[in-house]
Amino acid sequence: MGTIGIFRAAYKDGYISADEVREAVEILRSSGRHIGERLFKKLLESL
Repeated sequence: MGTIGIFRAAYKDGYISADEVREAVEILRSSGRHIGERLFKKLLESL
């Protein structure tokens, strides 16, 4: 399971909110982690 999968699972299990997922992914993307736009949009749609 990758980073996006972990965030999605944590959200689904109620450990973090949708806003926290968005914020965390934006931080990772701005710090140079490659998270593709298509995958990012798919994650946001599932929140």
